[in-house]
Amino acid sequence: MQDWIVKQDTRVARMANLGIEKAFAENWNWDAVRGFPLYPRFKSFRIGANRRAAILFFACTPSTESARLYLLMLDKFSWQVTDHLELDCHYDDNVSFEIAAIHDSQKDEILIHHSCVGRGTGYLVQVFSIYSVIGQKFKQEMQTDELRNESPPPGLGPELERHSSFTIIPVAGSSSRIIEETRTEWVNGRFSAQRRQFRWNPADARYEATPLTAVLAAIH
Repeated sequence: MQDWIVKQDTRVARMANLGIEKAFAENWNWDAVRGFPLYPRFKSFRIGANRRAAILFFACTPSTESARLYLLMLDKFSWQVTDHLELDCHYDDNVSFEIAAIHDSQKDEILIHHSCVGRGTGYLVQVFSIYSVIGQKFKQEMQTDELRNESPPPGLGPELERHSSFTIIPVAGSSSRIIEETRTEWVNGRFSAQRRQFRWNPADARYEATPLTAVLAAIH
């Protein structure tokens, strides 16, 4: 799929045939023509027992200012876009994704990192999100801060630098897994580290977080 899209002189038409918006295709192609290193990522994944869909990911470029994640379903013998996500790239181009089965061993989820949701002078928030596919649409299952920087004017609040990393951990005796967040934080120069877990609640069909607990080093 990637090689088929990036073939010179036919990029915009081929993207449009999949159902990608013409304006985005033209901006992305303009960056490719100017020599910006671009290569979309195509990945098939499971949406249930013996059922598959695919995603097509376009990373951040100078002309688009956002990454795009397209959901594709097979229509007879060809892939067609049925939904998409626009992922803000302001301040950096670190938006990325991964695919993993977490609470259901037969169903994959899409994990998105470093999408910007808040920005301004002295203020930046990027989030970690998880999406599943219901029908032919993305469904957000959780979202939480991954990066938060706040530098307010003197006297209007503390300076804050927060960064979280997320790890998928197996559950003993189960085919399901959980998500563990490790958070480091500087508040006015004072450092702390905390940890919590996100577990799937099947009754409410959502992830629920445990309380944050301090991470302390043992001294021998």
